[in-house]
Amino acid sequence: MKAQAAGVLPAPHTPYRPPHTPHPASRIPMDKKSKKRIDLLNKRLQKLRQQLSGAKQQLDEPEEVARIEAEMAAVHEEIAGLKAS
Repeated sequence: MKAQAAGVLPAPHTPYRPPHTPHPASRIPMDKKSKKRIDLLNKRLQKLRQQLSGAKQQLDEPEEVARIEAEMAAVHEEIAGLKAS
C-alpha cells in the first residue's frame, strides 16, 4: 500500500462504470419505431452537415445556407421530441 501524504484524504469511493456504459437514467426503453426514426434523422443530420459545409464554401446561393440550417434545427427538434417521449 502506498504511503499517503499527511492531511491528504483519498478520493471518495464511486462505483466502477466502464466509460462506454451510458448513465443508467439514459437507458429508458424506446420502441423500435422511435429508435429507427432517430437513426434515420441522425443520418439526415450528417448529410445536412456535409451540405452546409459545401454551401458555406461556395456561397453562390446565400439563402441555401439559411435553408439548410433551418432544416437542421427542425431535425434536432424532432430528435429531441422523440427522445422526450
